Amino acid sequence: DTLSGQIASTVRWSDSIQYLLALAAARGRDMEFVELGQGEVLTRMLQTIRQQTSSAQLEAIASAERLASAGAPLPAAAAATAHDRVSEWNR
Repeated sequence: DTLSGQIASTVRWSDSIQYLLALAAARGRDMEFVELGQGEVLTRMLQTIRQQTSSAQLEAIASAERLASAGAPLPAAAAATAHDRVSEWNR
């Protein structure tokens, strides 16, 4: 059941990349990604996501992550943050 659900579910590539970028930004670092294998499809997708994600969006994701990590209730506006989506995805 779990495998069939994963196969049939949407890939949350943008959410995952934004989450990683926000974690790096919160630590004052730049995230480095390395694509293995042939081609540069994922690298180009990553570049597009970086260009389309503002620093304010990354800060909002990082803030929600800090709240969630501290066990604080999330405000309604942050209910669908990358942290929540990644947690749901991992469940």
